[in-house]
Amino acid sequence: MAAAKTRNVVFILIPDFSNVGFACISAALTFCNKELGGQHFKLSYYSLDGRSVEATNGCASLVDGKFEDIEIIPDYLIVCGGSGNELYANEKFLSWLRFCERHGSHLVGLSTGSFGLASAGLLDGRRVSTHWRENIFQLLYPKVLSRRTHFEIDGNISTCSGGASAFDLIVHLIARELGETTAILVANEFQLERIRTKEDLQRGALLGTETYVSEVTEKALQIIEKEFGDKIKVSTIARRTGVTERHLHRLFVSELGKPPVSVIQTIRLRQAQQLLSMTTMSVSEIAYTCGFSSPSYFSQHYRREFGSPPSNNRSAFAQNLSKPDLV
Repeated sequence: MAAAKTRNVVFILIPDFSNVGFACISAALTFCNKELGGQHFKLSYYSLDGRSVEATNGCASLVDGKFEDIEIIPDYLIVCGGSGNELYANEKFLSWLRFCERHGSHLVGLSTGSFGLASAGLLDGRRVSTHWRENIFQLLYPKVLSRRTHFEIDGNISTCSGGASAFDLIVHLIARELGETTAILVANEFQLERIRTKEDLQRGALLGTETYVSEVTEKALQIIEKEFGDKIKVSTIARRTGVTERHLHRLFVSELGKPPVSVIQTIRLRQAQQLLSMTTMSVSEIAYTCGFSSPSYFSQHYRREFGSPPSNNRSAFAQNLSKPDLV
């Protein structure tokens, strides 16, 4: 019997990465090795600086070294994004991502790892899955085709919204490498009721509600999310969703607890909060980008919503974005 083909899988762990998606992928690949026999996937783990990396749950993961120590071209290079997103400002790392992509690596952006791939210019013109909370992705990277799917596989680059969606992505990638029978074995082993496809949409609501909303409300939220910076009218949203303005008002109050005007305001403020923490845009720029008539009007409502002025939400990351390298 011929020896199993070994695929080198390299994980890049960014500080504050999600252990959920990371565990889904690493466990599925390890299971393949154990179930089929042989080393079908060789897993290794690296960080930006060679030091151990703490996940969002506080657990520290040891690594094999820093990314510059990697001497091979990985078959799969998985960027496990974190909330700090230090990789944006690390040009050495972004250059290395581009190098691996040019030389045949299949790159995977796990959760906010997609921001790193986009920063490297690797996602322009590609379909990309981002978590529904990451509403500013399309604004920061307008050339990327951002979608609210669980995962996307576009050529030699895959992206995943994070969490349990990582299992759906890795099952599909395993099917490509080892066949559908093996993929089904993995799904059964880890009790997946159904293997979602890349056509399945996320059901997260933009306002953080866990309630399943009606199709009309969901469509209206998608319109607001996409056009939050425009002076969009409730009557226009109602027309585009095929209902009367009065009916849309009733749906929003019933399902979201707020009328449409308040929902639009809340979404704009949440978008602004993300821009403050993840970009170097000025408060004035953010105010106008998010559809507010003036910076003072924006600041007034921002303080009312979050209990502090916009300047207090400027993260250390955003303040350091102009630095050429963070490691």
